[in-house]
Amino acid sequence: MKFLDFIPSVKKEKSSGRQIYTNYKIIQRTEKFKPEKSKNKTNFSQVLFFITLFLIIFFIYLLFYSSYFSIKNIDLIGDYNDSTVEYIQSINGKNIFRFGSRKIKKDIKEKLPIIKDVKVVVGFPNTLKIFLKERDTELIWETQGRKYLVDKEGVVFAETEKIDIKRIQDEKNLPIKLGDKLVSNELTSIIRSIEIKLPAILSEEIDHFGIGESLFVITVYTKSSKRVIFYTQVPLAYQLTVLDELVKKDKENIKEYVDLRVEGYGYYK
Repeated sequence: MKFLDFIPSVKKEKSSGRQIYTNYKIIQRTEKFKPEKSKNKTNFSQVLFFITLFLIIFFIYLLFYSSYFSIKNIDLIGDYNDSTVEYIQSINGKNIFRFGSRKIKKDIKEKLPIIKDVKVVVGFPNTLKIFLKERDTELIWETQGRKYLVDKEGVVFAETEKIDIKRIQDEKNLPIKLGDKLVSNELTSIIRSIEIKLPAILSEEIDHFGIGESLFVITVYTKSSKRVIFYTQVPLAYQLTVLDELVKKDKENIKEYVDLRVEGYGYYK
């Protein structure tokens, strides 16, 4: 708002003797009018903020800490043993969000090497369905006086006292632990083929297999203590063909071993 001085400055004209009003002067300026803020509006914003914060905290508690979402029902489907059941029981009471399907699947595979495949289905608010598939035994691995079950993928998954399936003797006696991958799928496949085909060629039963410095070399021990040495980097079919020819020609002179590590040749004693 402005106040104007209406007392004009005067300029005299000599010619006519009149006074001429030429300019208005501002003599005072006031502050611009500012409306006061509403206290009610400020209070409402603060209340809304605290209500929102409370709701967020409440929902976090409800989802992650409330007993409403604690696991109470677990259905096991498929292959499982007592140790699997014991571990699954330890999940009871866990929060279904904090201990979700991914974590359960990861923990089962880490803590239960015998389990090959696992699928977890969550039923809210507190139910789990767990589908399990155990590993199938392919061979026994013996080291440091202990025997372990190994599947066809070469994974060691349980300790055992069995001796009724093919046995691999670790001639280096290296330590192992459950869950280790000892050998490749290809090696277990080669051992399986030798187990099937060798007895027919030698007319002898296999006692066990031996693996020493290198996984590329497999030694087969027969019940009569003879040895047949294979090299896994040479096609097995070629080595078995060479062995078959040697046995047919000079079986009586094979007393201790046949070494097939050189492709196309067999050395024996």
